[in-house]
Amino acid sequence: MLGLGLLAALTLVWQQQATLASYTDVEFGKASFTAATLEAITPTTTAKAGSIDVSWPAATGDWATPQYAVDWSPSASGTSPTDVYGGTATSATHSIGSGTPSEYGLTFTAVAVGATHACGVANGTVYCWGTSTKGALGLGSTTVAHVPTAVTGGDLGAKTVTDVTAGTDFSCAVASGKAYCWGLGTNGQLGNGSQSSSTTPKAVSNLTGITSISAGTAHACAVAQGVAYCWGQGTNGQIGDGGTNQKETPTAVRTDGVLSGRTVSRITAGGAHSCVVADAAVYCWGLNTNGQLGDATNTQRTTPVAVDVSSVLMGRSVSAVSAGVSHTCAIADGKAFCWGLGTSGQLGNSASTSRTSPVAVATAVMSGTVTAISGGALQSCAVASGNAYCWGTGQNHGLGDAVVTSSNVPVTAIGSLDGRKVTAISAGSDTGCAAAKDAPAACWGWGSDYVMGDDSPSNNKVPFDVVLTGLACPDGSVRRSDTTCSLLQGTDYYYRLGYSIGTWVAPESAWVKQTTKTRAALTPSAASKTSSSITVGWDTAPEPGQAYPQYTLQRSTASDGGNASTLTVTGGTSFTDAGGVAPTRSFSAVTAGESHTCGIIGTDVYCWGQNSNGQLGVGDSNPRTVPTKVTALDSKTVTAVSAGTNHTCAIADGKVYCWGQGTSGQLGNGTNNTAYSPVLVSNQSGLTATAISAGGSHTCAIADGSAFCWGANSHGQLGNDSTNNSNIPVAVSTSGDMGSQSVSAIAAGGQHTCAVAADSRAYCWGYDADGQLGSQYTYTYRCWLFFTCTATDMRDRVTPAAVDTSGAMGTRNVSSISAGSSHTCAVAGGAAYCWGLGTSGQLGNSSTGSTYLSRAVTTSTMSATVSAISAGANSACAIAGGAAYCWGAGTAGQLGNAASTNRSAPVAVAENGAMKAGTVTSIASGTSHGCAVSDGLAYCWGSGDSGRLGNRATTSSNYPVLASTDALCGASTPMGDGTCSLKSGTTYYYRISYTLDGTTKTTGDWTGIKTS
Repeated sequence: MLGLGLLAALTLVWQQQATLASYTDVEFGKASFTAATLEAITPTTTAKAGSIDVSWPAATGDWATPQYAVDWSPSASGTSPTDVYGGTATSATHSIGSGTPSEYGLTFTAVAVGATHACGVANGTVYCWGTSTKGALGLGSTTVAHVPTAVTGGDLGAKTVTDVTAGTDFSCAVASGKAYCWGLGTNGQLGNGSQSSSTTPKAVSNLTGITSISAGTAHACAVAQGVAYCWGQGTNGQIGDGGTNQKETPTAVRTDGVLSGRTVSRITAGGAHSCVVADAAVYCWGLNTNGQLGDATNTQRTTPVAVDVSSVLMGRSVSAVSAGVSHTCAIADGKAFCWGLGTSGQLGNSASTSRTSPVAVATAVMSGTVTAISGGALQSCAVASGNAYCWGTGQNHGLGDAVVTSSNVPVTAIGSLDGRKVTAISAGSDTGCAAAKDAPAACWGWGSDYVMGDDSPSNNKVPFDVVLTGLACPDGSVRRSDTTCSLLQGTDYYYRLGYSIGTWVAPESAWVKQTTKTRAALTPSAASKTSSSITVGWDTAPEPGQAYPQYTLQRSTASDGGNASTLTVTGGTSFTDAGGVAPTRSFSAVTAGESHTCGIIGTDVYCWGQNSNGQLGVGDSNPRTVPTKVTALDSKTVTAVSAGTNHTCAIADGKVYCWGQGTSGQLGNGTNNTAYSPVLVSNQSGLTATAISAGGSHTCAIADGSAFCWGANSHGQLGNDSTNNSNIPVAVSTSGDMGSQSVSAIAAGGQHTCAVAADSRAYCWGYDADGQLGSQYTYTYRCWLFFTCTATDMRDRVTPAAVDTSGAMGTRNVSSISAGSSHTCAVAGGAAYCWGLGTSGQLGNSSTGSTYLSRAVTTSTMSATVSAISAGANSACAIAGGAAYCWGAGTAGQLGNAASTNRSAPVAVAENGAMKAGTVTSIASGTSHGCAVSDGLAYCWGSGDSGRLGNRATTSSNYPVLASTDALCGASTPMGDGTCSLKSGTTYYYRISYTLDGTTKTTGDWTGIKTS
């Protein structure tokens, strides 16, 4: 524009007319032409987010080609105008703004350290650095890389990478659910069916849907669709297929042992051993010379074995595991645990000795919640509350604490990580690297192989940033090149147009305003879907220029995005959501029989354990080791369930159904037959059942406020003034002390029954050999006088008798009652009381004496208000203040206190176990096991034969173990980590946000997508 003005000044003489909008060329008028006028042309503008198109109509005049010039200014007054275009075209695009790119350190989302090299993922690309004569850097040669260098060749190409792992002289990455490996391949560790090495990535054979990958010394492992696979060297059984042969392609780890029925969620490959996390437990296999398998032995294993949980891992839920060269570390309940070789202090337990069972890592320094862990050669590292910690050998500054000494407890890795929120960490051989939120990766330790990634072969005493930078423009604009940026989105720009025809120069137009658009949000859609997964796709971010688009996909089960979870942060434009959804169902109640257990999930009943008499109600006599649905009641709403010795009863839609052993008529259906599926109890027409209790061989219920019983009656336990068995319900007699009062609670024991009536008092009937009825007048004169009671001195009660109020319970209002084999317990006034047989301490009064008088359960430990109680065969359990307590017989571990001895006063259940932090809402004491519901999950302890603990095992446990959560997923598929797949026919809500080079963030709306 300035050039045109100068030309006009030299060649034209202008005479201003009456209007400022036109000019007359006087010189031209003196010639043979008639005086003419040029009008200003106003340009038209069209905005995008990073550019503005300017166009205009062609000027009138054919004696010369018009020359146009466009200026822009940031203000309406036209200050500081800048050229946009000059030429003969009638349009131009303004795409270069005033901003310039600035350099910043790229953020790593994953990092992995091998023996002499390291790799990381930034902006969806794998970068490797260090030294490898075998091609482990993946750069197409064996050249040393002083700084992170992009791996873009071979089969991997430009695919978007989500994870990377580094072994000894080889590396592997995951892109779009598939694995790619490169480097040394002589043991088949590249997994592509050969023993050849490769300096560029090769696709691993026959694996899709990979969710976890790990490279060890000479083998690798991955998890695909919940199944563990390994390949490479197998000399020590590290493949896990039962043999010791090398495998050149992924081979499934054996699942016919401890992994049977379990879903694997995490995997790790170590020196010559491997480990997985499955259903919140850890399992290992391979070399075990130093106890690295954690099974309390030094025996090599070719198939998975369970890591010992008899001590510090007792009852804990494992979420992550990492195998070092000869040791292993794991995260359980937010704490760190290690086992195996410990001579360099790599176990972190304040000692330098090896251990064959897990030990707790010291927490004096590392006291926060542990979120990541890594086992290296002779050291270990972890992330706790966003900080990095290491322990073990420190001779080459491998701990990152600026000290050249080893430490058998965690020390803080400082340096450039100080103040950052660390998200990932990896321990190598005297080296370590970590990734942090919105920050570059940092490495420390031995640097002679350029593993520090900072262009230096020197050791780093503390973490120092690797050299990997990118360029980013000011927020709102994107890179056009390494030196230019686009226009800022949502910003006002002003344009004017001038032109000339030959020597004629037109007046400039007025400044025209245009505002750039704001980049549009992206809307996710279903690229494909099944009944349990959705592949979510979305468009590329608009107008990215040369910027790297990074997408964050979130999911919610609510249309407003409540409690959203982040599924992925990726450079790709699709993601398969297979689940990871927290269960929407939970246990509300649990009940324990002699050798089986049942519970209620939602409106359904599930059972597990012994099933020889059909007591599980699943249609056969096979035991179950996990909660299994009683499908015969599918169409009904179950509100209560009770497990007897070998039968079970439930209330569904207000009616009572029973199943299991029926030889005494305890199923109440008019027969004495055993039933393997629920049968409807007879004579319920017009009645609505509200409570149920299954005892030894009889059952009782409350319907419309009245008590009914059926089954065995040799001691009058049916309460109908008779000792004849009945295979249909009979009304409890009103001729006893309870009269015709309505009943609010009922409990069937071994051979006696108790109830709570409208007057809030307890009444019992049936067998009374041990004082379990709580009635003074049930004893003969000789027994009462000489205190030498024998069975012949007792007489049964065939109608309800009031529990004696001269005992400790007195006249307090009874709110609940439970009958055991030969004792009874109740809650009155918020406290627990028991009476009857006490030889195992089951009365809980710090005594082993028997008595018909109610005794107050000792409160030295159980001091809070008691809300529920359950009497088992020779033990009892209660809930007080939301915690579980048990007392009595404990030789089978049924007290759940990590011991196997009787206790005559309450002990806290799971002092070291899984239920420690939960709120207990339901509890049950069986013959030799107990169970509880805590925060909607079922836990069991005690004898484990027939699978009654529900944890897929048949071994006993004297502390609570989590019953399988598979049932909580309902129709969804369990994911192996306590979460579920997506549910069929269910709408999930997704939202995409994206950034361009880490700036210019745009967030979309929630979009519902329904599974098939």
